[in-house]
Amino acid sequence: MRLKSLRLKGFLILGLVGMALIWPDFAEACAVCGAAQDEATRKAFVGTTAFMTFLPLGMLFLVVGWYIRRTLQREEEEEQRSER
Repeated sequence: MRLKSLRLKGFLILGLVGMALIWPDFAEACAVCGAAQDEATRKAFVGTTAFMTFLPLGMLFLVVGWYIRRTLQREEEEEQRSER
């Protein structure tokens, strides 16, 4: 049983290393490699980068804010119940 687990881990590691070596060949263009020659393309890359940065951060702040607000409301409700 242990040999089977080690063999599976070995295949997984070998597969990941193989993908790491092959994957860069598929990505031939990027925003920072000079592919953006005109101003409109450069602005599009900057806008997309800003969107992809701030959208997840905004979602995270919304979830954390909702959780804090919910926790404070529950604490208030518990205080009101204990005062009765």
